[in-house]
Formats: sequence, structure tokens, C-alpha cells
Amino acid sequence: MQLAPSARTPQDMQQIGQAVSSLLGSDADRANLLGAAMAAPRSAEDVVTVLSAVDQAFSADEYEARFAPFALAHPRPASDFAPIAQGITSLLGSDGDREQGFVAIANTQRDAQDAAAFLSGVDALLSSDGAELQVVRQFAQAPRHGTDFATMAPAISSLVGSDADRVTVLGHTIHAPRPAADVNGALAAVDQTFGSDEIEIQAVPVALGSGRTPQDLAAIGQASSTLLGSDGDRLEVFRSAAASRIPATDIVGGFAAIDSTFGSDPEELRAALDWVARTPG
Repeated sequence: MQLAPSARTPQDMQQIGQAVSSLLGSDADRANLLGAAMAAPRSAEDVVTVLSAVDQAFSADEYEARFAPFALAHPRPASDFAPIAQGITSLLGSDGDREQGFVAIANTQRDAQDAAAFLSGVDALLSSDGAELQVVRQFAQAPRHGTDFATMAPAISSLVGSDADRVTVLGHTIHAPRPAADVNGALAAVDQTFGSDEIEIQAVPVALGSGRTPQDLAAIGQASSTLLGSDGDRLEVFRSAAASRIPATDIVGGFAAIDSTFGSDPEELRAALDWVARTPG
């Protein structure tokens, strides 16, 4: 129920006034916020809870004064704001970044627990505030549960080294029709097959979109890396084999036969691509 200013009791006014004065230093800022707080569609206790979370999230009055009315008017339950504030302050260092991140998270359908898990996963994956803020703004609305981000973070971090590359790989995983644990298995198969981050980034959508199990991808990757020496050649046969309907065990056997027949990578590459193309699934 929306509370009009006249509906506030003297006790409400005292609670809210104390929270406002604790949050902001200048009388002008306090006056502006007090008006918003009195008119907010929240109980006095909830107003205090929201303002406490704002105080936790920001250090400068400028940002607190600007963000508090947004938070008070937001339809989220008051209890959501403290967990989100904690996740945001752990993730991002500057008030400006925190404000952008907080707004992005608040405007999603994630509940507080889901939002906190999402922020924790982003924090585990990336090291720079710029990349972390980018991911929060870009993927806060992503369909995956927040725990998926925490689950996938170690596998992505192990696969590629830079924040930029990790953001790219994360983008491939967001809409992959696989559970997070299955995504990790596919990424591990890519990691064991290739050595360069550049090629691994190209191989990720191949693996995730192939429909192959992580076990099949690992077997195909191992066969490809045994057959060929360069990442570029391995990517060609991995892409072709993963997209085929040939059973993984047959691919392993076929590549082994080619490896024992030819002595040079160019001939082995040509033979492997030709064999995959000609072999029905």
C-alpha cells in the first residue's frame, strides 16, 4: 500500500529522519531525500532498510543522494537491497561504477539470492572493474541463474587469460543449450585440445553448439591433437568432426588410422577432412 506523507506517524518521521541524517551531510541533500522518503510507498522500517543499503553501497553523498530516491521508489522488496549492495561493493570500487551496476541489477527479475550469486560469479571470473561492469550491464538480464556464472567462472578462467577473452567466452556460454556443468566439460575439452587463446575462443562456439557430450568432445579433441601439430589444423578437423554425425569412437579410430598412414600434417589434414566428409553418421 502506498503511504502518503500525511499517513506517517511522528515515530515514522523520527525513524526516517534519523536514517536520512545518517546518510547525508548537507541540509539541502537531506531535505530533498526526506521528501522522497516520506512519500515512498514503503513502511518506515523498509525506508530505513533501503537507506542503510544505500549507505553500504556508496561513500560519496553525491551518489547516495541521487541513488536513494531511485531505490525507495523501486518495486523491489526492501530486503533485496542489502545483499545486492554487498555484492556490488565487493565487485566494484568506484561509486560511479557501483551506481551503474546497482541500477542494472535492480532492474532485472533476479531475486536477491540470484543477484548475489551472479555478482559473485562475475567477481570470480574477472579482475578489472571495467570488464566486471561491462558484464553486469551486458549479462544481468541473461537467462542463466546466478549460480551458473559462479559454476562456469573457473572453467572460463582456466581456458583463457585476459578479461577481454573471458568476456567473449562468457558470451558464448550464456545462450548455450547446456547446463553449466556440461558447459564446463565442453570448455575443458577445448582447453586440452588447443594451446592458444585465440584458437580456443574460436573453438568454444563449435564445441558448445555441436550437441556432442563433453566426453565425445574430449575424445575428438584428443584425437585431433594427436593427429596434427598446429592449433589451426586441429581447429579445422575438430570443427568438421564435431559437426558430423560420426560416433566419437569411430572418429578416434579413423584419425588413428590416418595418423599411422601419413607422415606429414598437410596430408593428414587433407585425409582427415576428406574422411569425415565422406563418412556417413
